[in-house]
Amino acid sequence: MSAKIFMAIQKKMNKLNTSEKDQDNLHRTLKTAEDSLAQQNEALSKLNHFSLELSKLSLEDNLEAFIAKQAKEITGAAVAVFLKYNAVNRTTTVQHIEMEPGLLEKVVGLLGKQIKEIHSVISDEIYRETTTNPFGFRKTLHEASFGVVSRPVGAAIEILLNVDRFIGMAYLIDGKLYGASLLAMRKGQPDPLKNILENFISLATVSLRRKQADENLRQSEVRFRNVIDAAEEYVFEINAHWGFTFLSDRVRDILGYEPQELIGKTPFDVMVSAEEVARVRALFGEYAAHKRPFRRLEHTCLTKDGRVRTLIVTAQPVVDVFGELAGFQGMAEDITERKQAEEENLKYEHRLQQTQKLESLGVLAGGIAHDFNNILAMIFGYIELAVLKSKDDNITTHLKKSLAAMDRARGLTAQLLTFAKGGAPRQEIGPLFPFVQKTAQFALSGANVSCCFEIPQTLWSSNYDQNQIGQVIDNIVINAQQAMPMGGTIEIAAKNVVLGDKEHMTLPKGNYVKLSIKDDGIGISPNVLPKIFDPFFTTKTKGHGLGLATCFSIINRHGGCIDVESEPGIGSTFHVYLPAFVESALSVPEKPKTEHKGSGTVLVMDDEEDVREVISEMLTDFGYTVVCKENGRDAIDYFIKNRNLVGMIFDLTIPGGMGGVKAIAEIRKLDMKVPVFVASGYAKDTVMANPTDYGFTASIYKPFTFDGLAAMLNTYIVMKKSQ
Repeated sequence: MSAKIFMAIQKKMNKLNTSEKDQDNLHRTLKTAEDSLAQQNEALSKLNHFSLELSKLSLEDNLEAFIAKQAKEITGAAVAVFLKYNAVNRTTTVQHIEMEPGLLEKVVGLLGKQIKEIHSVISDEIYRETTTNPFGFRKTLHEASFGVVSRPVGAAIEILLNVDRFIGMAYLIDGKLYGASLLAMRKGQPDPLKNILENFISLATVSLRRKQADENLRQSEVRFRNVIDAAEEYVFEINAHWGFTFLSDRVRDILGYEPQELIGKTPFDVMVSAEEVARVRALFGEYAAHKRPFRRLEHTCLTKDGRVRTLIVTAQPVVDVFGELAGFQGMAEDITERKQAEEENLKYEHRLQQTQKLESLGVLAGGIAHDFNNILAMIFGYIELAVLKSKDDNITTHLKKSLAAMDRARGLTAQLLTFAKGGAPRQEIGPLFPFVQKTAQFALSGANVSCCFEIPQTLWSSNYDQNQIGQVIDNIVINAQQAMPMGGTIEIAAKNVVLGDKEHMTLPKGNYVKLSIKDDGIGISPNVLPKIFDPFFTTKTKGHGLGLATCFSIINRHGGCIDVESEPGIGSTFHVYLPAFVESALSVPEKPKTEHKGSGTVLVMDDEEDVREVISEMLTDFGYTVVCKENGRDAIDYFIKNRNLVGMIFDLTIPGGMGGVKAIAEIRKLDMKVPVFVASGYAKDTVMANPTDYGFTASIYKPFTFDGLAAMLNTYIVMKKSQ
């Protein structure tokens, strides 16, 4: 620019004559050129300073205020204002204003409001004009404010500031309006050079663009941080050597570590075992080699306080500018509770299947129980009668051996009947101490294992069938002994427990006695463990596979639960829960005598003639007169005519005829006191287990012995007669 001015002057001098007038014109031209050159040099110097200062600004500095201040200084304007454009409501708002001290209050007084309260609406036409041409010239403040400031007020402010025109400079980022500077120029002051304004706009726009990018980045970081903080997972970054370079705060809740504690460590440093490390490291290596993401990789790790947590990890590979793997970014979700819930559901489903299997077996057992026990009852009765009447010792010895064999058959039948639908335990409320200890000691008599007990005398009582619970203890203890062929120790512990709501997978809340039987034997393999309660499943060469299935059925029918923990080579622990009966003191009934002498008439009702006959002979041997009937209807008809009976024994079920339940209902309409007993080889829950609820005096299970029948008669007939 300066070279062009001097060339023009030189050209003009060549044409001038040496007159005085021409010399004056020449001096004026030179002076104007010098002033213009000085103004431009000063503006360029200020622009250079502006550029340097912009580069020093931090994100925390007020960029808009700095731009307004520099615009006033570089252009010599009386006032410089920075306006920020709001694209949502399409208005501009004053962000900063630069003017002489003391004038701002006067301007505010004329406006009647704070300058920052003035909002100019930008119409579509003005927006197009501004984005097309970044320079705008207005003669009045009314025009410059797009009509927001009235003409009279605008004129008063112009007089106050001694200004006569306004220059607008728009700042465009990616073709969109970001904001603008409004310059109020003094009267007589030359306009700033256009190239100076262009350079100023360019420098300011670069800084504003950087600020907007930084603000967007900061907002993005805030959003990202909010998402991370709200997430259930913890977010992580690892480098190519698997070291953590970033962890979100959520890791504190999941693993118990502060994020900075794990920086530099690897995921392998917190895994539960060397086997887990080897497994996951191999998978990581495969993903890294192919730069592939991994989805829902499950692994277990230890928290800072030593608890085991199960995590699901998902991550994406990160590559550098050369395409090399730089690491992974991802998130880890704690699924421990979900995993436990799934395992509990699987256990519950397995237990349900177990119960269904046992119910299926129960259908089979129940189908044969009645007839089979009737046969056993006849055999027992006749053999016992033969023993009583035999005078030959050799014959008596053989008969007693037959009775022992029949007793084993009865035991097997009883075991099968624990599965039968309706095969209820004959429960009585009683203490479990010292019953548990004595039962276990008896089962281990002569065994090469030792047994230690931890059973408090304060152990709660339970409503249980002593024979069935004894069978459970026998089965578990004998299995424990067999699991330790070289000897060992069986630990038996019992304690009172109170379960809260949903504290146990299958048990309701309440008081329980927990019995634990632990061995240090060979253990049970994981593939066998889910099957051990299945009927007929066994790993023994000599075994029928009913032992643990029987235990499961018995405990289930007692309203309890049986669980097992086992590890191959370490041993097994069986846990039995029985509902507790919490009572300060319990009376123990005296054991009935098994010798009996009676008199009077007893009615026997049974559909099997042989059963009627053997019971009749047993009662006759006790001293009774016996009347036999084959169904309930005949028994009722007889009782109506003969009310002097001392007792009756009814079979529970009569195929094709009236059974014991309907018959007792009719009898009780006639007589509420006469002893009536119900007998069955198929124990029906609500009748055999609770006979008095149906009007019976007591129940007796087939096949019964002389001693069993005598004990019942002593309790309910002789005792009644003596009262």
